This record gives sequence, C-alpha cells and structure tokens, in this order.
Amino acid sequence: MISFKAGYYIYTGRAKKNLEKRVQRHLRGDKKKHWHIDYLLKKSNIVDIFYFYERLDECIINGECFDSLKNARIIRNFGSSDCRCPGHLIWTDERPCK
Repeated sequence: MISFKAGYYIYTGRAKKNLEKRVQRHLRGDKKKHWHIDYLLKKSNIVDIFYFYERLDECIINGECFDSLKNARIIRNFGSSDCRCPGHLIWTDERPCK
C-alpha cells in the first residue's frame, strides 16, 4: 500500500510497440487495472505527456528527470519490477516542465 501526497508525479514507462495505443489505454477511465500506473491514474489528473521515440530506455529517462528536479523523491518499487531502478515514479512539489 502506498500513500500519495499532493504534488506532481512523473512516471516513466516503455512501450516497445504501439506506444500511442498504450498511452490511449492509460487515458481511458474504464479499463482493467494491470500496471501500477493504472491505479494512480484513477485518482489523478494528467498534466502533460511526453513521448521519446528514439530513446527506449526508461531507466535513463527516469534518472535524468530525477536529477533535474530540486525537491524530488522516488516512489520506491513503483513501475520498476522488470529492472533494477528503485522506482519509475517521481514525486515533486513543483510543476516540472512548465
């Protein structure tokens, strides 16, 4: 069980195929919960979505996002079950990428 505090969350994930379809699925409200992010999206509002077509390593993107934020925390074990990262969800109290 994870308790989420108010703020902004950045999730990095990868879809090797059908990236747009994966994002569209995440945007739907009526779906079977499968991934960690499905549960978070039920109680949140999406502010921005960024696609990186040439970069497939979400671990590097996650690390770069974390390093670029002053007041950030990694939500441990969220979305990183298939890698060695501490987590693929970052919390910050300031809106990133304004």
